[in-house]
Amino acid sequence: MARQFGNGMLGKVVSMLPLILSVFCTVYVIMDIVGKAGTSNQITQIGASAEEGKETAGRALQNSEAVRQQLSRQISTLENQSRKIETVVAEMSFQIKNAGINWIKNPKTGNEYCLIPHPLSWQLAQKWAQEHGGNLVMINDQAENDWLVKTFGGQTEYWIGMTDEKSEGNWFWIIGAPVQYFSWQKGEPDNFKKEQHFGITNSKGAGMWNDATPAGPRIGIVERK
Repeated sequence: MARQFGNGMLGKVVSMLPLILSVFCTVYVIMDIVGKAGTSNQITQIGASAEEGKETAGRALQNSEAVRQQLSRQISTLENQSRKIETVVAEMSFQIKNAGINWIKNPKTGNEYCLIPHPLSWQLAQKWAQEHGGNLVMINDQAENDWLVKTFGGQTEYWIGMTDEKSEGNWFWIIGAPVQYFSWQKGEPDNFKKEQHFGITNSKGAGMWNDATPAGPRIGIVERK
């Protein structure tokens, strides 16, 4: 009887297998659909996060470019202010250098002339002249020579801007141009002791030139355009 009961139960189980398989298949399909839906949601979320990150990066780049442009404008403003300050400083420096110096314009040459306020060697006199925008005077004709005597007097010896230091007897102005007009004192130049290579005026006579050693300090006449 027990065998008959077991056989009966087995038969019922076998008869229910199609239904059980159908249920399993349905559950599998449902789980698969749910899984795919979850994955899709994750993909959607990832995509949304990526798009948000892209927008954030774009805003950051825009902000960075705006900051760069602002800094560039500020730097440009500072550079302009620096140039203005340099100009003001240069003008003030020029005014300080020329304070107390009496520049006199020669109406014929159109140039300005002044006396160095203290005696110097020829080289230092030329340096002083350059620092004040000119050179030791270059006298190009009798009219200019006479104007200098009339303006600054003929009693004091003054440095003028000529030298034959590079080639004895060949006189050049400080700018390198050859001297074409001369007003030598009689018997000069003599290059005494072979040391006299620099020009002076008012030597033993108003407007008369002589050669001299550079060391003896004298006042120089400066000329500038």
